[in-house]
Amino acid sequence: MLRGSVPDELIQKSHNGFLSLRVGENKHLCASNPCKKKNNILIPLVSSIGALVVLLNAAAIFVFLKRKKQEGARSTFENNSLEHKKRQFTYSEILDITNNFERTLGKGGFGTVYHGLIEGTEVAVKMLSSSSVQGYQQFQAEVKLLMRVYHGNLTSLVGYCKEGTNMALIYEYMANGNLESYLSAGDGTENVISWHGRLQIAFLCRVLPASRV
Repeated sequence: MLRGSVPDELIQKSHNGFLSLRVGENKHLCASNPCKKKNNILIPLVSSIGALVVLLNAAAIFVFLKRKKQEGARSTFENNSLEHKKRQFTYSEILDITNNFERTLGKGGFGTVYHGLIEGTEVAVKMLSSSSVQGYQQFQAEVKLLMRVYHGNLTSLVGYCKEGTNMALIYEYMANGNLESYLSAGDGTENVISWHGRLQIAFLCRVLPASRV
């Protein structure tokens, strides 16, 4: 059984009397213009439906990936929040860490720095002076910055204490001193960096002083 449309040349010859055209029992054989018009409408319709299905699938995939990314960002935020909570110490813990502020390492505009131990690891505990307004601003700036920034040449922030007027920053202990001590001979350091050596150092600190490097 034949299917499809009859060629226009055969239909024209049939109209001109040069050809006797009979489709007989071939129901699926189209020899009229309405049939062709029907096919012309059906093909674009099927193509449009196919394109719509593709667009819907693409939109569904986009929504799925976006939702997955948001869930990942939310999970990261929650993990970071838990990490920050682990770094917060109470004032009673600060007393234990410093053995009641037994050993003083130095003093500055922020306050006094004490030697301490956390599970056998040496740390430097910098207590905020209640009379220092500049120290409180520096406390806030350093906590916000050092909780986000990690670098091999920066002193790591081990934790902090914010309990009423008792505020402290806990850093890793730098047994060999910091950049500030190598830039100034005021503390008796012998290995002071020469001016030639200083020109080889690129250092952008903003809110971080040289004592944090």
